[in-house]
Amino acid sequence: MEDMIYRRTIHARHCLEASCYRGFEYKVASVGAWPCAYIRIPENHPYFNKYYFEIDVKCHSKIDFTGDLVSMDGVPVEGFWIGWRYNAPGDFSGLDPEKGGQYHNTMDIVCECIDIINQLIERGK
Repeated sequence: MEDMIYRRTIHARHCLEASCYRGFEYKVASVGAWPCAYIRIPENHPYFNKYYFEIDVKCHSKIDFTGDLVSMDGVPVEGFWIGWRYNAPGDFSGLDPEKGGQYHNTMDIVCECIDIINQLIERGK
């Protein structure tokens, strides 16, 4: 597991942690100025191929991404993923560090991924 280091620039997704919990893959990533999280949705789940506004889970801000990740660290990533960012109002951003806000470390984001996976399992029953 790699620590989230906030930067003053945006860059391509860099994986900080990738694992699997209860059959769901998840990734915590940095885009430089803030972290993001992603969970792969299996083909047999009711949320597979749904739009982000159709995904009913509670998370830090809201699900704001669904689809193909294309790549992480320059490596192709397959599957259908949901994701969210940690750059909501009140969150720290490397683009505007003087503004302050809540920092999010990698372990806290992993814990939220696990919580959301548990919600996805409940909604998939």
